Amino acid sequence: MNFYAKKLTPLAALLGAVILPASAFASDVETKTVVVQTEVSADELPEMTDIIYEAALANAAVKTLDENKDWFNVVYRETHTETVSRNVSSSAESRYLDLEDGERIELEIPTKDVTVQVQKIDFKMGTGPTPDAKNAFVAKKLILPDS
Repeated sequence: MNFYAKKLTPLAALLGAVILPASAFASDVETKTVVVQTEVSADELPEMTDIIYEAALANAAVKTLDENKDWFNVVYRETHTETVSRNVSSSAESRYLDLEDGERIELEIPTKDVTVQVQKIDFKMGTGPTPDAKNAFVAKKLILPDS
């Protein structure tokens, strides 16, 4: 290899990288997140997990269309189920009572334990042909199934 070829090859590679569109680099694609939280009962948990995931996918499809993209690919999914205490009363009463002498006391508020499931998905969006991947979805088809 002659002297000029050795000097010009790295420059040509650098020029090629500058000319390529930014969408050609996966690291340039911004990841978006959708989180869906729902109260579930223990006996309906398996079915609700699928329904909550479908709701997260629908939210991701809306975000994708809002950004004028055609498809999205789920790159991460996390499901977390736990029991939490919720206020039984629907009124917005204060949990604390301030007395005239400046003292604050905590009021007893009736609560109940409920099971809550939170699903989080991270996804990347794009335009053009949908990638051939198990977790890739056409946004319009999730929102408008007949399109």
